[in-house]
Amino acid sequence: MSPVRLSWRDLGTPRAKKADGKSVELSGFPFTVLPTVSADHFLMMAEPGCCQGCAPANSLAVVEVFASQPLKLGTGPLRLTGTWRVSFEPDGWRYQLRGAEVKPGVTRRALMAASPLFCLPVPAMARAADGTAVDIHSHAGNLIPMSFGRSQFSVVAEPMRQGGVSTICLAIVADSPIIKLPDGRLRPSRDPRPGELYEFSRRAFE
Repeated sequence: MSPVRLSWRDLGTPRAKKADGKSVELSGFPFTVLPTVSADHFLMMAEPGCCQGCAPANSLAVVEVFASQPLKLGTGPLRLTGTWRVSFEPDGWRYQLRGAEVKPGVTRRALMAASPLFCLPVPAMARAADGTAVDIHSHAGNLIPMSFGRSQFSVVAEPMRQGGVSTICLAIVADSPIIKLPDGRLRPSRDPRPGELYEFSRRAFE
């Protein structure tokens, strides 16, 4: 039996709920908290993530993927098949794809169906906009580890020129000191001390 084809428009609808336990096919973009070339547990979204660690807060906009062996990840979309599961775990994602496998090739139809608001990668936008692209949310330059004093700020101007980006808005992560990664998920590990996150944010901005 052919797998049920789901689109991102189906998430949050009865069609996605009725697919629970069935073999499904879904195209999307892999997302991991830390950079990696392959993984057997990751998230998938309709559009490329803006940066590492910034997953949508909306649990209906993300599919948690479990594979029996590491799948090769990249910046492009994946077309996956697997068993669709609907979860109601309070702190988890609503949808899961279990036993995920890559279905070779992504057709133009599948790529365009991944999202009604499909986003091109920044370099592609920059070329189309003749070098006037603006990245409104960036952690470039080793910004996050540098906030902890673990590294030096790295150059960003030359990569921006290569990509045709005119402006980037550097974004700090104010709650970094209390965030941990159990099970590959960003979660607060404790309550912050009074003034702790404000002081961290002040140092990060500097």
